[in-house]
Amino acid sequence: MTSAFAQTSTVAPSSSPAAAGTPQEGLAGFIPLLIIFGVFWLLVIRPQSKRMKDQKVMIQNLKRGDEILTSGGIIGKIDRVVDDGEVTVKIADGITVRLARQSVAALLSKPEPVNENMAHAAAAGKKSNKNKKDKQAQAVSDPQREESAADQEKAPRKVLD
Repeated sequence: MTSAFAQTSTVAPSSSPAAAGTPQEGLAGFIPLLIIFGVFWLLVIRPQSKRMKDQKVMIQNLKRGDEILTSGGIIGKIDRVVDDGEVTVKIADGITVRLARQSVAALLSKPEPVNENMAHAAAAGKKSNKNKKDKQAQAVSDPQREESAADQEKAPRKVLD
């Protein structure tokens, strides 16, 4: 035997459980992967699926008169809902375009429904606004208020550069 060969030793593989690794060690290595997946799900997958669901509901509920923004950046009002997959959008006076519903990126505003109860409430609101304006006019004509307004005008003002 040569001296180089004598220095190497052959160790027979042992069949003890410590050498193969315990099930607890394998689980401990798997836990960080589970935590990473959980964080990824909370921060990416869940919000994205919620946005997709909201977008789908919005597209299904499009109606005539809704103001929309298309994925191409065009703003217009829905003139007609042709079928489940198509709408006609008025983008200017006399200009309408046919769009696929999927190209609607956002709903900007919905028209307010008008019924008799709302019309009566609006008329009552106009009367109350008139009363408020009359009270404000009386308050402004009060001499003390006029003096305070004059004092405010004399006060130095900040100049913004």
